[in-house]
Amino acid sequence: MSYSPICRLYAPPPLFKSVCCVSGRLGVPAVVESSWVWICSYWILRYRKLQRFMIYVHAKGMIVDDEYVLIGSANTNQRSVAGIERYRNSNGQDTTWPGFPSYHHHHITISSKVKVYGYKMSLWAEHLGKTGDEFVDPADLECVHEIAEGILRAARSLD
Repeated sequence: MSYSPICRLYAPPPLFKSVCCVSGRLGVPAVVESSWVWICSYWILRYRKLQRFMIYVHAKGMIVDDEYVLIGSANTNQRSVAGIERYRNSNGQDTTWPGFPSYHHHHITISSKVKVYGYKMSLWAEHLGKTGDEFVDPADLECVHEIAEGILRAARSLD
């Protein structure tokens, strides 16, 4: 379900996966029992050098469409976004009832959008160490390429 918006894009999905899928490498097993096993598993071992650990995203915040921010103690998953889990702070919108974080598009104000945009740009600067016009629209291919190249450079430097 979460990949359906990416699948509808007219861009190769690996571009968007490269931004999210960075982790430590698994490495090659140290002991190979026999030459038969080694011959049979030669290609598997070569491939295994490129494998990565599975990633569990432990996010405590989410920005939606530069209009709404969820920051809290619950993880950003289906239960917490659906309102079953608790969030300590919902920001970027005017609620109809105080203390009730409900998202209604017609309640979004210009000042809320500016706050959320500023928060997003400060996160980009903090995590990437730089700012620029290419980070204004994260779905833009220039932004995706910039981030993916930086991640690949960092991953290759660990080898």
